[in-house]
Formats: sequence, C-alpha cells, structure tokens
Amino acid sequence: MALHYPSYADQSESNGFEWDTDGQNNLDRFKTSVVASNFTVIGPAIDGNSISNNFRHAVDLRRNIAGSIFNSVFVGFPTAIRMNQSSVFPNYANGTGVIANNIFYARANAVLSGSDVPVADIATYLANNDNVVQAGTDFQASAAYTALGLNPNLFYGTRTKEDYPVNPNFAVTGGTLASGAKFDYAKFNEAGRADKFDKSVQFLGAFGADDWTQGWTNFDPIDAVY
Repeated sequence: MALHYPSYADQSESNGFEWDTDGQNNLDRFKTSVVASNFTVIGPAIDGNSISNNFRHAVDLRRNIAGSIFNSVFVGFPTAIRMNQSSVFPNYANGTGVIANNIFYARANAVLSGSDVPVADIATYLANNDNVVQAGTDFQASAAYTALGLNPNLFYGTRTKEDYPVNPNFAVTGGTLASGAKFDYAKFNEAGRADKFDKSVQFLGAFGADDWTQGWTNFDPIDAVY
C-alpha cells in the first residue's frame, strides 16, 4: 500500500510505481521482470485539491522494463500510465510483461506515452487485458472512490500531516474492489513464483474486509510519543 501527501513530491517527479532497468535503454541487457499483485496506491489528488506539480504518473515504466502488475488499484494521480521510451511498449505487446486486471482512476489523461508509441495503442492494450482506465473530474471525486469501496477520508486532501488519522481504516467491505481478483495468468505460475502469492484472495488492491495495518502502524508519527 502506498499513500501520498499532496504538497511534497520529488523534484525529478513522484510516481506511484516507477520501474527502470539499467538507465541506458540497452536492449541487449536484461529486462526487469518483477511481478506485483494486489497493490493499493492512493495518490495525492481528491475532489480537485491542489497538489505539487511534480506528481506525475501512477505507473511509470521506463527503459526496457517488462514488469507485470495484476489485481491492483491506482487512484489520485494526474496520469495513469506512462510507457516511457520506445523500448517499453513492445515488451507488453509481445507478452514479456503483462498489465492486467487493474483499476486506474486518473486526474487528467488516461495514458501518456513518453516515446513514439501512440497513446491509442497503449489504451487498446490496457483495455484488451481487463484493465479499467478512467480519467477526469468524475473519477477524482468522493463518489467515485466510494463506489470502488475506498473511503475518501483515506486521501490527505487539504489536511496537513498532523490532521491525518493515526490509524485510518483501509478495509474494503463493498464496492468494486471487494471482488474480481484473478490469478489464472501464466506469470503467477512461472518458475520460482508459483508459491509466492496468496491466490485465495478475492479483492482487488491490498485490502479486503481485514485492515492488516491495524495495531502496528502509525500514520501520524509527528505527534507520536516514542
């Protein structure tokens, strides 16, 4: 799970996921091929609140990356996905990496290509792989998050760090995220991965009815007495 404070972002861009390889775009070298599933990434924006201009993408895929993302939800970023550099999209078009069965609610643009790959091709790929990609004010509003099953109070919004709950409740008990996880993709059965995922969960994102953050986390460390 990731939670972003709207006022602070790295000067070189803050993204939800940012995956890279060797920094040289050398197609003869290895491809990073991590597999991620059931992440909840809550970005900085809700209901039009102002955010740092250095927040950019929920997912930024760079230089020959071929990582896979499944069963996750990304909300509150200006843009859903960037496939940065022309070496990225072919790795997904040919199935080396897979982005499937995820939900993206973006603030401005649904997808953004940082290379010569047409945005329409990326959008088609995402749609053909059971991803939901929505953008605009209707999908940056409390009602949209409530329909997903995310409590809008989980966003910082206009609150300061000191105003955020010490123990927010991330549990999802209804809405779109309460079901729909899929683990029948070949990536889950590759060598070394078959026993690394809990394939019994039904929810999308990191939470079902159980909030596993309770009892050992503190979301207001500034005021905590240690």
